[in-house]
Amino acid sequence: MKNIISASTVNKVVALLFVSGFAFLPTVIYSNAAAESGVPPKLAASDVLSARLLSSENHRVLDEIQYDGQYFQFELETDYGTETVTSRALLKLRIHEAIAIAQASRAIHQNAREKKLNKSAFTRQFDQSNLAGDDPGAKVEYPQFRFTGKKKKSLDKAGSTEQSGFYPPEKQDHIFYSHKRAVAARLQMDVYSTNPAAQDIMEQLAQARVGGKMPMGAAFILERDPETILSKGLVDADVRRALKDYAPDELRQMNDEILGKLGISVTARRQFLSHAAFSPRHATYITAYLQKMKNVKGRDVFLDALLGADTEVHAIQFEQLARMLAVYNEQVEALDNMSMIGSILVVHTTGNTLLVAQPVDILYQPNNIISLGDALNYPTKGARPRGKELIVTGIVTATSRKRLEDRGFKIRENFLSRQ
Repeated sequence: MKNIISASTVNKVVALLFVSGFAFLPTVIYSNAAAESGVPPKLAASDVLSARLLSSENHRVLDEIQYDGQYFQFELETDYGTETVTSRALLKLRIHEAIAIAQASRAIHQNAREKKLNKSAFTRQFDQSNLAGDDPGAKVEYPQFRFTGKKKKSLDKAGSTEQSGFYPPEKQDHIFYSHKRAVAARLQMDVYSTNPAAQDIMEQLAQARVGGKMPMGAAFILERDPETILSKGLVDADVRRALKDYAPDELRQMNDEILGKLGISVTARRQFLSHAAFSPRHATYITAYLQKMKNVKGRDVFLDALLGADTEVHAIQFEQLARMLAVYNEQVEALDNMSMIGSILVVHTTGNTLLVAQPVDILYQPNNIISLGDALNYPTKGARPRGKELIVTGIVTATSRKRLEDRGFKIRENFLSRQ
């Protein structure tokens, strides 16, 4: 297999990383920063967030931020309270929810003041949206997923998505949850969100639709903070439609079929699709991104790596990691294979570039990546890369940048940010 690292090289790399004091962890994206030397730079929210994310009429991010390893911790004030949010990726989701909740709440109050709903502009807008295809019971066949909607048995009784951690299951009312998914789609919200305020507003709107009342939330569409577009937006559009139209068990079946066609083993698929940290939304996006990488070898390694995730932050970061690799594969250079060295996911391109992707807010402790890059420069047949590249969703400090560039790494910061 082209560019696969030899066993002797893996042994050298693992030994070198242990000597350097790097602690191996069960995921590919977390390192023990406390065990390494160095002091993180002093930063404020205004240094790392756009004006749009810093504040609006419905939210405010306090300027002081803390570090949680390689992720920022923000204090977010919204109309429904204050919470600590870890990672910029999760913060963007929470800010979107705050704005969507505020707009939907205003719609509810406006509806309460309407005396004649059938003559209101709001109702007319909803009628038009229904004519445009906002039918919660509709089934659509998507070119990416090619899911027919045919019912099958679950992979195993114990592995149903209904046991997935803290995400609300759809056990009883099919009609209600169909409406709830439709509301979530219109608001660009995650129907499996762990935000209680988001769940509350979606359920209010869904209940209104079920009762035949004015279905608030269907009269406007809120866009998410933009990221680099993949496949002209078709992948994201397919995922959003699938999340709206399919119940969790149907999504699980669809994802299982796709991963099976990619050569992923039954065991690996079952472990991933029943993992408590990954909601049906996370699993569907990750599956779509893996599918988009086409002929990349070793995608089962990616699923093995993410099994160590145990929080929502981890799930989102793995989703971002999969997107980073899919975008790189499409827009920079085709990927050839993935493998694990220690706790680091190593990707080789078809041009034999060594690629390391880090979906983190800040990289100020690059010791493990430097050790990996140096070790793979050993003159072992077929293992030495022609170039080394590091892509990061956040920023790399000046000191770390110099250390990495001195060792031959090309660095791309803010990799998923839309220019």
